[in-house]
Amino acid sequence: MLICVLRSWGVMMRFEWVEFVVDDDMKRLASDYVCGLEKALKNKGLRNRFNSDWRENNLVGFVGELVFKKFLDGLGGVSYDWNVVVGCADDYDFLVCGKRVDVKTCLRNFPVGSIGDNFRLMVCDAQVGLHADFYFWVLLEGVSFGCVRRAFLVGGMSAERVGCFPVVDKSFGRTRWVGVDEVVCPNDFLFCLGD
Repeated sequence: MLICVLRSWGVMMRFEWVEFVVDDDMKRLASDYVCGLEKALKNKGLRNRFNSDWRENNLVGFVGELVFKKFLDGLGGVSYDWNVVVGCADDYDFLVCGKRVDVKTCLRNFPVGSIGDNFRLMVCDAQVGLHADFYFWVLLEGVSFGCVRRAFLVGGMSAERVGCFPVVDKSFGRTRWVGVDEVVCPNDFLFCLGD
């Protein structure tokens, strides 16, 4: 476990995030997945949705899932199923200890070490509590997918708790914004699943 001590506006804050290296094998697996996804969607007649943003978002999301899987594997003895669905949007990403977990991944183009406790994590409001019991956030550090070298497991929260946060209207839709200081750290997250 890496204890990140982050410096923001001269104040020391402590987040218990877990850091992983994003290697070329992970990027290759993500690229293979997205190519398969594109092919499956094209076979369904959905050809015109593949722009660079769509591709980048799917690459980033898949690497977030790989990092979460690597975290679970490193714990040893944790029962889980990875719900990799090719050709359609999935309802959740993992079934961990019988609970549905949706991994939310975002790309940050600034050093993750500069994040303060006012940083917000996002879940689309339409998804909250629909198919997942818990959400888990992963941050990738880099200006684009090709530049990503590090990933940080931030932590998780129950869908019920996420639903308590106010809805914010943004240009890209209605979202719930969760404070980074509100989530349960990665190494304590599995205890929440048992409740």
